[in-house]
Amino acid sequence: VGSIRVTPTLSDPAATMTVNGQATNSGQARTVTLNPAGQPTNIPIVVTAQNGTPKTYQVTVSRGVSGNNNLQGLTVSPGTLDRAFLASRTGYTVNVASTVVNITVTPRVQDPAATMTVNGQGTNSGQARTIQLGAEGSNTPIIIIVTAQNGTQRTYTVGINRAARNGNNNLRILTVSPGTLTPSFDEGLLTYTVDVANNVGTINVTPTPDDSTATMTVNGQAIGSGQSRTVSLNPAGQDTNVPIVVTAQNGNAKSYLITVSRGVSSNNTLQSLTVSPGTLNPTFSANRTSYTVNVA
Repeated sequence: VGSIRVTPTLSDPAATMTVNGQATNSGQARTVTLNPAGQPTNIPIVVTAQNGTPKTYQVTVSRGVSGNNNLQGLTVSPGTLDRAFLASRTGYTVNVASTVVNITVTPRVQDPAATMTVNGQGTNSGQARTIQLGAEGSNTPIIIIVTAQNGTQRTYTVGINRAARNGNNNLRILTVSPGTLTPSFDEGLLTYTVDVANNVGTINVTPTPDDSTATMTVNGQAIGSGQSRTVSLNPAGQDTNVPIVVTAQNGNAKSYLITVSRGVSSNNTLQSLTVSPGTLNPTFSANRTSYTVNVA
């Protein structure tokens, strides 16, 4: 209550009157602004008789002190409170990703006369506070203390759980072209072989990690998820090892290995055969092995 109305009525219509120093007619209401909560307000009413004799009445208004130490609202960003906010509910949890390094909390009080601190810092109602979070895998408490006008306090706590770094260093998909992995791909199997013909000089390797935050290399070269890398093969008859290293967000690495066997040719056929001077008889054919040549 910030003001009060006072309505005095004279016993003698011939008398005059003031309320808080203001001339007031009999039966007239006067609005008086009160002092802040917790401070009394004195309202003097002076009645002066027709013969000039004054009489003073005094009304002392005691304006109570608020005991409201509730929050009206509470939001965080990024993240969401684990339960719907209620003024009577004082404990909350928020889960955020390992990549989140700070969080913004915005509390609002129910009573404008109340004061508030967030982790020890004086904070206005509706003011956003940025809180630095602890290391990955840690919990950071946010303590909000609301102090009512009468000095009583209520404490709200928000626990911020920052996720640990992901340790997933598995491949989800691994394909090669040309050729086929032996055995068929399984994220738990780390070694594979691929047989290709002797005339195949390169092979395309395409790995996809299980976790999008993991990083990869193929043959020592960085590669993105689902990206194809072309690897040159050793000469026919020689194996080529293609290592694939997957590094999880927490730094743990896992190595997959593809061994590509490039076949040796069994082609022992001539493509052509000529003599000079002279002419082969019969005409050359790759499948014919005997000829005659007549010369002078």
